[in-house]
Amino acid sequence: MKKYLLNNKISRWFFKRYFGIEKEVFRLTKTSIHYWVNKEKGEAQCREYGQSIWNIPIIKKIKYAGIIALLFLKNPIGFLFLGATDNTATNNGDVSNYEAAPNTNYGGVDYNDHRGEANAGVREYLMQRWTLPSLSGTITKIESFLYYSSDSGLTGKTCQVHELTRDFTEAGMTWNKYDGTNNWTTPGGDYSATIIDTVAFPAAGNWMSLVLQGAGSDNPLNLNWGDSVRLFYRTAAADSGYGGSRSKEWTTPGERPYILITYTPAGPAKLKTWNGLDVAKIKTINSLEIAKVKTVNGLP
Repeated sequence: MKKYLLNNKISRWFFKRYFGIEKEVFRLTKTSIHYWVNKEKGEAQCREYGQSIWNIPIIKKIKYAGIIALLFLKNPIGFLFLGATDNTATNNGDVSNYEAAPNTNYGGVDYNDHRGEANAGVREYLMQRWTLPSLSGTITKIESFLYYSSDSGLTGKTCQVHELTRDFTEAGMTWNKYDGTNNWTTPGGDYSATIIDTVAFPAAGNWMSLVLQGAGSDNPLNLNWGDSVRLFYRTAAADSGYGGSRSKEWTTPGERPYILITYTPAGPAKLKTWNGLDVAKIKTINSLEIAKVKTVNGLP
């Protein structure tokens, strides 16, 4: 039974989607995943993580979603009004630039750099372009997640996220230019001075999240389904140090940057007609006054 749970279709999709593992998994511990590379030859690999697998932010959300799913089986209508999450926003580009190499493009690499504002002459900024999915429901929170993978003096310093005011191309953006041809108004990038949110850089090997909209954001955005947003990451003015985070090109999907949207799904449609009659004009149903009828066929 345990072996089946690790290798049924849902589990195999899960390991491929969030960990980039397409082979058969034969052992799962709190901090590691063991899988066959060549089962016939007895060749296997073990992927170790520096923290509990269940503490990875998106995996935690999935774990809780599994609990909610059990509730859904017992109370499908109630499930519609529980919070749901989505992490399918499209990353249209993420790239950092470098003040010391003002005409060099770093698009397409599997990492992004962060270097403090106090490091004059060698500062580095991260930029991202996202498109939110076209779903329905009321958005209550939007968060940006980065996997902070390396550090040299930034841990504990402040990461700020702003809204980028000019579009860019990943293949062309540099310190001087936003598309390889045209100059930024201000070298390094054009962004709003308003700070959306801040967070301390963690120790290397940990996730960091900034709230773009909803509770926890210093100056929340006003985004809706299907909207596009451009983000600009920098440190506080007095901070120095250097670090790196994974980019969308990183080989392990579970460590790539992502946007997490928390929302309340749209409820069931309200009843407009009954037996061909306009509900608003009906005074009684089955001899009951309409004011005392709360639902019809399960609809309010």
